[in-house]
Amino acid sequence: MSSTFQSHAGVAIADASPPSESSIVRKVAWRIMPLIMVCYLFAFFDRINISFAKFALQSDLHLSDTAYGFGAGLFVVGYVLFEVPSNLMLYKVGARRWIARIMVSWGIATALMVFVQTEWQFYVLRFLIGAMEAGFAPGVLFYLTLWFPVAYRGRITSTLFLASAFAGLVGAPAAGLVLSLLDGALGMAGWHWLFLVGGLPCIVLRTCRFFPEVDDDPETSRQYDNLNLKVNEYLYRRLDLADAVDAHILAAEQVPGIKGFWRYVVSATSPFEPQHLLRLRTDAPAVVRGLFPDYEEVYRQRGWRMLPGIDRVYVNYRARQELAWQPRFDFRHILDRLRRGDDVFSPLARAVGSKGYHAQQPVAVDQS
Repeated sequence: MSSTFQSHAGVAIADASPPSESSIVRKVAWRIMPLIMVCYLFAFFDRINISFAKFALQSDLHLSDTAYGFGAGLFVVGYVLFEVPSNLMLYKVGARRWIARIMVSWGIATALMVFVQTEWQFYVLRFLIGAMEAGFAPGVLFYLTLWFPVAYRGRITSTLFLASAFAGLVGAPAAGLVLSLLDGALGMAGWHWLFLVGGLPCIVLRTCRFFPEVDDDPETSRQYDNLNLKVNEYLYRRLDLADAVDAHILAAEQVPGIKGFWRYVVSATSPFEPQHLLRLRTDAPAVVRGLFPDYEEVYRQRGWRMLPGIDRVYVNYRARQELAWQPRFDFRHILDRLRRGDDVFSPLARAVGSKGYHAQQPVAVDQS
């Protein structure tokens, strides 16, 4: 069983068999799990770091054992009270966005412990940290169900929970080093540094945005026609398979001349410029209308809509400049094909996405 396709660069590509489910799951796991586990490690560390700071914190704030225990327990109160509302919001706004919100807010709340001077400030912040972190664990578990089939979820979940063990294994000696080596640095107590070191990475981990993007808002999928969503994505993140093949072939041809390790972003050929980005977030239709005045008529004939806002645009400038890659299936090309009533996908993408990939005989594909 094999399939053969002719790329724009004139190179035949053959694939002996489709990838197995296990190989796909393994690739997804390597893409997702390392960062998820690091995030979960910091989540668990933020729950236990209060115990490492106990003696120094009690001494500086003049807390009794009862006051310390009450403040430490307020974390659980905040977590429990806001767990259900947080999970409801996660479903409403999407797992990726809500998990990001959780990490930023609990990271900030944890870092704010450096300003605690009184017993009541300690109580308030412990409650807020629990409230801000509420929903993280179930949110991550829900996020994993979007990527892994049922048969693999037990193993994936077990792997995730290893992070909690490492939080104690790595966190205890790390906390000891912070409390001893940074005590007095920049005029701050060691336990201040402990909470700062535990909180700031959560913000960094969110802003690095390594989470794979998916259409994780079910409401969006229900409101838009499937092809309408795909065509919209040609503006900022969708790439036709034929263009992807061309890029890989060009990169392979230039491997001997590429110095060092470079990563080329091979994604949508965005028509947007830096001055468009701010308005794209709030009024994407107006920006697109300014660049493609005819798009509204094409969309109107099909009952389609443009997304109200686009918050991220992928740029493939380096791939086009250094690899001489010229994507053909951009938004302008797609609009022209829609106007003529043609299929928006390249013949290669259509063949791979249907019977062609599993055909018994090589499939001849016209790339015109």
